[in-house]
Amino acid sequence: VESLGQIYENSGAYVENSLNLAQDNYKEAQKLEPHNPNYYLKLGSLKMIQASISEDEKEKKKLVGEAKDLFDQSINKKKDFNSGYYQLALAQEALGDLDEAIENMGQAFRLNNSNLNYAFNLARLYQQRGKDEDNKIAEDLFKQILGVNNKEINTHLNLGLLYEKTNRNSDAISEYKKVLDILSELSAKDKTVDVTASKERVQKMIDTVQNGGSNLNNNQPVNQPVQSQPEQSEMVEQPEIIPANENTEVIPK
Repeated sequence: VESLGQIYENSGAYVENSLNLAQDNYKEAQKLEPHNPNYYLKLGSLKMIQASISEDEKEKKKLVGEAKDLFDQSINKKKDFNSGYYQLALAQEALGDLDEAIENMGQAFRLNNSNLNYAFNLARLYQQRGKDEDNKIAEDLFKQILGVNNKEINTHLNLGLLYEKTNRNSDAISEYKKVLDILSELSAKDKTVDVTASKERVQKMIDTVQNGGSNLNNNQPVNQPVQSQPEQSEMVEQPEIIPANENTEVIPK
């Protein structure tokens, strides 16, 4: 039953009504194993996907609220369920509750401090809130990631924006130039990878800072999309400047 739910979840446009069919199967699996936290997580993730494609703001908020409740239930089933805390934090962020989002993303990271995406999103949330020592905490987390994997595009990009926010423009330019270098390396390794648009975007950001402007209004920190992300390879293999994937582990315990 769970496998059939996964098939429908991943079928997308190939199967009509695939999200509802996936939801039905996960609900059936939940009945068979009511204490398994993964089914609450799956059902909540489907709600988040539905929210991301809804054009009705009231419906979107309702779906995210339902997802939040399901993520809460997943944690109640397993108190050290790091994926539950992670998804709960994303739902709370979508609802505008950054304080709770930071607390739960921090808990996910404490439970699995080898997870790059937990570290990245925790830093991103601190950066977004920007209170008191938040920017310093975000900077330290970004540097921790880069200390292990200095090819992490999103981290360089967000660190550059953080430097702009804290009036360290030369440092910001340095981070953006590192992004250009990484994109060039990706293109050199695989000629089929087109990074032209990404490089143009980053070069425009460099030009903006050099000309005395700011990217903060047009280039906010890279945010995790509302829907949950598949477990794939490291973001560094991607030519686009997009959020890192949830279960990429690079920070050693």
